[in-house]
Amino acid sequence: IGAEAALPVMEGKAILFKEFANIDAFPLCFRHQNSQEIIEAVKNITPVFGGVNLEDIAAPNCFEIEDSLQDIGIPVMHDDQDGTAVVMLADSVEAASRTLEDPTPARVDSLIQKIIDSRYHSGELEECNLTLADLAKIRKSFAQIINGVFHQRIRYPSTGAAVRT
Repeated sequence: IGAEAALPVMEGKAILFKEFANIDAFPLCFRHQNSQEIIEAVKNITPVFGGVNLEDIAAPNCFEIEDSLQDIGIPVMHDDQDGTAVVMLADSVEAASRTLEDPTPARVDSLIQKIIDSRYHSGELEECNLTLADLAKIRKSFAQIINGVFHQRIRYPSTGAAVRT
């Protein structure tokens, strides 16, 4: 339908990512459908993103693009089931991470792994095309984000005196 017409739909999806999974997202709509141009554009912006969700790219281009982006080090999805699975996992991880009393990187990573394993073994991911390698990338991405939120704070010594204003 074109980049301009797709923008409102993609903005709506970005709002859903934020609302339901607390994932900051924003749309990048390209005017062209040339696979190589899209691949190059995505590879050039990859360092600042935690994942890529390809939307409204016709087959077979979408498959070529997804396959070409598997080595960028972050999850790449092109299908609604994959995106829904990641949002569901992100929502579970974000909510559960708030219950950690002492959110050390090891505890955060363990929690994320338990959640992903639980969803995988319960069959909740059967309708999507995420591989175990994708789930490992997703776990790493989630851990980086959650550990950034709960980074360790420097403990300052207490002087014992109360400050009054």
